[in-house]
Amino acid sequence: MEISTKFRKIKFTISNPEHRNKKGVYCIWFGDRFYIGKANNLGSRISAHRWHINKMVCDIVYDRSGNWSASYLRIMEHLKQNPNIIDAEAYIIEVCDTDEDALKIERDWLKTMQGHFLNWHCLNKQFYWGLEQEDLDSLNQHCF
Repeated sequence: MEISTKFRKIKFTISNPEHRNKKGVYCIWFGDRFYIGKANNLGSRISAHRWHINKMVCDIVYDRSGNWSASYLRIMEHLKQNPNIIDAEAYIIEVCDTDEDALKIERDWLKTMQGHFLNWHCLNKQFYWGLEQEDLDSLNQHCF
């Protein structure tokens, strides 16, 4: 499916902006799919996602190449398949005190989603990152 020949900017909103300058874990929804991440500054990280995704949309429309991560490619594929998505809603899931706490909480959320019946909604490239082999073996029936 081709993306619209007209550039469409994806608008990002943060549902709980009072935590935007804090460290923590966030979730960005693109229609019915989402991406989970962690950041030292939640507002800056979400703004960086907005910039990268809108630049990627522009690069595709104008047939320019780019060096994009696997997660961005998954998000872009979803946006290409759903041209009516023009809004992304970011939710700050949890504010954390340390980087270690943020990493653990991000992993816990991703691990929880792996066993969830709606796991196909997750756009993270590292969906199986950080799991023990026995966890991977028990989840091998859950594919995107």
